Amino acid sequence: MSARPARKKSALSAGPAAVIAPPPASPAAAPVRAAAPTPPSAETARLSIRMDAKLLGQVRAAWWSTAASTGTRSMSAWIIEALKEHLRRTEAEFNGGQPFTPLDAGEIPRGPR
Repeated sequence: MSARPARKKSALSAGPAAVIAPPPASPAAAPVRAAAPTPPSAETARLSIRMDAKLLGQVRAAWWSTAASTGTRSMSAWIIEALKEHLRRTEAEFNGGQPFTPLDAGEIPRGPR
């Protein structure tokens, strides 16, 4: 078995860029840290669906195009808000404005109807 060859040194580490330091941070401004993602609670459940690829692409585009102005930080949050709005309309139209009684996953038949 032959010995491992020596590591090559990068030309980038010897040039003037290697000695240029970033500007010092101003003491008045505290560094901005991204909020840590919150772990799912015990009440969180997963939903996996299949949908038309074009529709999914439009959903991605709609979320991405509006995220900065709406403050919606994830596509999941955007979809959850859309589902909540649809649920409110459906409750008003079909359930007298009252919330539907939640069903567990095993309480409804699986597969297409």
